[in-house]
Amino acid sequence: MGLRLAVISTLFSGVVFAQDTTYVRTINDKLSVHLFALNVTNDFSINYLDEGLEIDIIPNHKTTLNVGVQYDIASFSIGFAPSFFGENRDNEKSKMLSFSTTLYPGRFMQWAEVYYQRGMSLESESLGFTRYMPQLKSLKIGGSTSFVFNRNFSFRAVTLQNARQLRSQGSFVPGISYYYTALDGRKEPDLGARTVFIDVALEANYFYNWVIAKRFLLASGIGLGLGVNWTDDTDANYSALLSKANLMIAPGYNGERWFGGLQVRAHYTAHEAESAVEVGNGVGYFTGFVGYRFNAPPFLERQKSKVKGLIGL
Repeated sequence: MGLRLAVISTLFSGVVFAQDTTYVRTINDKLSVHLFALNVTNDFSINYLDEGLEIDIIPNHKTTLNVGVQYDIASFSIGFAPSFFGENRDNEKSKMLSFSTTLYPGRFMQWAEVYYQRGMSLESESLGFTRYMPQLKSLKIGGSTSFVFNRNFSFRAVTLQNARQLRSQGSFVPGISYYYTALDGRKEPDLGARTVFIDVALEANYFYNWVIAKRFLLASGIGLGLGVNWTDDTDANYSALLSKANLMIAPGYNGERWFGGLQVRAHYTAHEAESAVEVGNGVGYFTGFVGYRFNAPPFLERQKSKVKGLIGL
């Protein structure tokens, strides 16, 4: 498959850096390198209630191998889609690109992400119908802003791997999410149309870091949300009530040098596009990773001090 950019993410620990407590220990003085496999999907379903017909729009999935580097406030990764993964062998020139970034200003968490996919299949189980459309594309841009009520709960222990949750803690995390999604079939002769969805929802989430043993953590989270959807279709515009559900589970090991684990995240939204037509959109994220922390070279320490001085930290 050749080298492909799979994920490039810059992750900042925030304007206010966490301090060590009896509940959380930060690890900001090491250079971490990790290898991980990543699979991201962005699926759609259209349910015609009166006809009893459901159409699934499924992208041509890819699994990528990636190498990531993380030091203090920044992290990035680059990867490729190797042919020894079976699902990468029949891609018919499909593409997938994902990008995400997380900010931690104090107890706020700012998440932003982009998913682009080209090459999708239309499937109907009731009709026994499947058709691949190489020029059908989807683009999702959005994110969420959340507030962590419990100061002793650490998201960084799960997302950045530069902190360790020492004692089990959970937190209520309310927030607001906002997404722009475009489903573009204008280059497909049998479709020739583009539909845009804009979703805004208020969310109530609860996350829990369960310290199984000294260096083993099981992180989990669940959330529900309600909001509004605006749909801009070729023929008409609609607005409708939006419902949303989020789920996350992430077991992991976090030692002094070695760390690793799995992370599964999913969120699903549903709304009416027009009378008796329901649209669902699910995004799934799966990764398995293993990494090692090195002593940071002196020049990185100097650059870190300069950067923090420039931004007043």
